[in-house]
Amino acid sequence: MDKTYSIAKASQILGLGRDCIYRYDRIGKIKLVEVNSFKKVTEEDLRMLKREQAKIKNSYTISKAAEMLNISRWTIYEHERKGDIKFIKQGKLNRLSKDEFEKLKELRNGKIHTN
Repeated sequence: MDKTYSIAKASQILGLGRDCIYRYDRIGKIKLVEVNSFKKVTEEDLRMLKREQAKIKNSYTISKAAEMLNISRWTIYEHERKGDIKFIKQGKLNRLSKDEFEKLKELRNGKIHTN
């Protein structure tokens, strides 16, 4: 079996509350395993959550991206609806990765043409 971490240790590593770890298990984002009657987080799930955190860390909220580009949030949502850019989903929130932000910037400057 993979290495496992206690809920407290996984929370500390990820900088999340224990309740967040349990919520991820409840909604099926991760699968807690039972070891000696204790719930544990697998190393695989811990790595996946760390990768996800890195993506989010290198992204912008839609409001921040709109402010930086001096456009409306609606314009950003329209580009996403048309398939020009893709959002990162963080729960109910949408975020824009730095790569997608650069793509949107080029779209706005006319360097990329879409249908």
